[in-house]
Amino acid sequence: MAVGPNDVIDRKLVQIYAKAKTNNFDMSSTVNPEKIMNSMELMALNNKSYFDIKRNIGNRKSNLKDAA
Repeated sequence: MAVGPNDVIDRKLVQIYAKAKTNNFDMSSTVNPEKIMNSMELMALNNKSYFDIKRNIGNRKSNLKDAA
């Protein structure tokens, strides 16, 4: 089984698209790396704060049990 255009229309389309040149470089849709790094930093700081608060609450609960 051969791979390629089988009829006249397919052959013509192949010729047209073989000559077509496209430029898919769209710089306006790129992501700013500084924004990504800032977002990652904020998420890491948020997670660190969450675990620090959780650890402090756990320490306070154990201190309350010792005092009782």
